[in-house]
Amino acid sequence: MPVSLRALSESHIPAILEACSDWEELAQHGPPYWRPRSPAELRRKIDATSGPAPATEYNFVMRTDGGRLVGECSLHAIDWRSRVAQVGICVWSPEDRTHGHGRGAVQSMVEWGFDHLGLHRLEAWIVDGNAAISPPRATCRPRSFASASPSFNNNGTNF
Repeated sequence: MPVSLRALSESHIPAILEACSDWEELAQHGPPYWRPRSPAELRRKIDATSGPAPATEYNFVMRTDGGRLVGECSLHAIDWRSRVAQVGICVWSPEDRTHGHGRGAVQSMVEWGFDHLGLHRLEAWIVDGNAAISPPRATCRPRSFASASPSFNNNGTNF
C-alpha cells in the first residue's frame, strides 16, 4: 500500500503519541524511540523546520491512502556545506511493517533530498535484522546503495 508524506505538524502530535504508546516495542530501534514520545520533542521537530533559512532537519509523517498515519521519516543532520544528510525512517506498529510503507517513504526522501534540496549524499543507518532492506533484497536504490557502507549517492559512486 503506497504512502504519502506530509510535513510534521501540530495536528499530527496526538496521533503520533497514540501510535508510539507501545514505546517498549519501539525502544529496540534506538533514539528517539527508546523512551516515551513527548509533545515537546515533536514540537521541537516542527519548529526546527520553520523559518526562511534552510533547516538542518525536515520531518514528515507517512500517511496511507486511507489517511491513517503509520510512521515518520526525516532528513536530518544536514550538513549544507558538504551537502550530506541522514535519512531516518520508522514504521511504528509491527502490523504495518513489511507492507512497503518504509520503502516508499525512503524513495520519496531520497528523491526529495537529491532533486529538491540538491544534496549529494544521503546516509541511512539500518537496524540489524531489517530484512526488508538487507541485501540481496535492497530494492530502494534510486541512486545506489552500498551494503558495506549504507549510503545513497547522487552520482552513483559509493564513498
